[in-house]
Amino acid sequence: MYSSALDWFKLFRKDKPISLSAVDTAIITRFSKWLDEQMAEKKHYLETIQTTLGHVYWSEKTKSYAFRIDRSCERDVFVPNLKWETKKELIFDTDRTLSDSAFAKTMLSWMMNHASKQMDEIMFRWIPKDQQELCAWMGEWYYKRALSESKSYRYLMYLDQCGWSDCKGLGIKCAKDEGTNLFQTYLYNILRFLPGSRQGVVAEAWAVYEAIKSGEILVNKNQINLDALGEWIVQFVEKGVN
Repeated sequence: MYSSALDWFKLFRKDKPISLSAVDTAIITRFSKWLDEQMAEKKHYLETIQTTLGHVYWSEKTKSYAFRIDRSCERDVFVPNLKWETKKELIFDTDRTLSDSAFAKTMLSWMMNHASKQMDEIMFRWIPKDQQELCAWMGEWYYKRALSESKSYRYLMYLDQCGWSDCKGLGIKCAKDEGTNLFQTYLYNILRFLPGSRQGVVAEAWAVYEAIKSGEILVNKNQINLDALGEWIVQFVEKGVN
């Protein structure tokens, strides 16, 4: 077994390549099981594994997984304790990158079992956006997370990129998250980024309007103009005027 998740990923270096096309379900499942064993032995392993997973993203260009090592990229904050030389050492061989859908689902399932907002963000970068079945599966996951997690505005982007089509409850949830800190322009942004059909978004926008009007959503009346909100919904949501 490997001493850390980093050691496993090192197997994909050019000097010791493994073709993922030859990796069968048994090996993939074994790796997932190994991750669980590490977690059971030492809880702090989650931080190491999460850091490792944070290196990886799905490349739309190559249709495979790759390591993110761009020093100018702000996402490098995920790996502050690794020297640049170490990160460079972990680059995947571009001819032997991970592209197996079974691998993706196994890894995403494992991350779901250790859910957190940071893990959700990492998972988002792991999703093969060209695989509709996986996207729909992840869309359902993010929809449930958006309705249950605090400050869930970011999940709207995840849902949109996954092609999710149900926004029921999302506008109300995001508005409630902000409460009296909610500003008019921020509320407009919430409604703009709701996923789904025009009909669904219109219904959710008016549900938010009614919830504010009834007091279900408590807002600062100096920051939210209900009349302006109604006019905005008609013009920009119902009519779709840009």
